[in-house]
Amino acid sequence: MLPRANNFDRAFTQGQFNYTTQENAENPKMNNIVRVDWKPSSHDSFYFTFKDWYSDQRGSEITAGPNKWGFFNTHYLNTDRGVSANHAKILSPTMVLETDFGIRQQTEQFYPLTDADWNRINRDTVGFKVGQFHPELNPRNVIPKVTLNVPNSPNFTFDNRLVASPTRFSERSATIPKSTPSPKSSASATSRSSMRRIRGRRTGG
Repeated sequence: MLPRANNFDRAFTQGQFNYTTQENAENPKMNNIVRVDWKPSSHDSFYFTFKDWYSDQRGSEITAGPNKWGFFNTHYLNTDRGVSANHAKILSPTMVLETDFGIRQQTEQFYPLTDADWNRINRDTVGFKVGQFHPELNPRNVIPKVTLNVPNSPNFTFDNRLVASPTRFSERSATIPKSTPSPKSSASATSRSSMRRIRGRRTGG
């Protein structure tokens, strides 16, 4: 499972490592914002916004990725979508009532880039036959994590969310493995209403 050594210059490595690698990870992004303003009367004004943000990091040296020696390539998919509305009403020359409302949902997902990357961490594929106390907690049959207590060690580590129950998750990636872990999602809704009143004399300049 480990790559072959490719750096034998001990003057450079000081005997601390024997493999070097460098990667240019892909990271397509999208950020769309739409705003609509509406003023039905001289005392009322509305605006509505919609935001759709998307980031898909792909490779081995990415956020929440596996140990960074080219262990396997993964997606780190993150989305942020929301809508909001605002209403401002002039009650009098000195009083304004303003109300806001918004809904936001974020999702986060981590999974191998292709089926070949899944195979690199599959127990059957790599020949790891040691039993498991609770195999039902490992539905993708992923190898255990291994941390070697030596400097610059090529550990076999990855994000815990990798072993979530496999489900199909529709997203924009061009390469979707046969089954991918369900995304972690959080949603929130907020509302606010405030009234402003102007007091005192106004002076012109």
